[in-house]
Amino acid sequence: MFIYFIYGSIIGSFFGLLIDRFYNSSIFFPASHCKNCQQTLGTWDLIPIISQIVSMSRCRYCESKIPYWYAVIELFTGFIFVLLYLRAIDFTAFFIILLGLILSAFDIKYNSYPLIIWLMFTIPILLLNSINLLFIFLIVLTMLAFMFDIKIGSGDFLFLATLSLSLSELQILFLIQFSSFLGIIYFVIWKKKIIPFVPFMYSVYLLILAFTNLLP
Repeated sequence: MFIYFIYGSIIGSFFGLLIDRFYNSSIFFPASHCKNCQQTLGTWDLIPIISQIVSMSRCRYCESKIPYWYAVIELFTGFIFVLLYLRAIDFTAFFIILLGLILSAFDIKYNSYPLIIWLMFTIPILLLNSINLLFIFLIVLTMLAFMFDIKIGSGDFLFLATLSLSLSELQILFLIQFSSFLGIIYFVIWKKKIIPFVPFMYSVYLLILAFTNLLP
């Protein structure tokens, strides 16, 4: 089990790199470095979770602050791998949880996410499940949202389409309603015109998954 957690946290570390670099530079080059002082990081700086705890979330070379979300993603991904090992979730839920984590981070940081990321996770989910009418309908809405301004992002429909491969129509309806409610609360509090909707859908999906799969 501990090995699974280690593997998961390493994958989570890569996810952090992916989110940080995808739009700005190569994922693989240059080597991991401090954004502030540009110092190349050593092996002890790259140990998932532990390095950030030991360094107290500061660069060892220039003392600049390291965002906590790196360690959070590593910890959460490690936990998801443990759930898979314990068979508390199946492979469909496993891929959806990882996809939702990455897309939520992209949506929060950039208010968008790369189509290639969605495809990389949705293709194996499609192989594990049958395409249904709701999935097709949501893909059509995705194309309409891409062509016309219907106030909902095409990426939101893509994520919903993926969720429809695992959830029932009633669960999807509940997810949309509760996510919209959370989005309204977010708007009222922070007064932002652009709302990152994927994180709200993802949060509600995790709640549905917890109540249907994880709780006795």
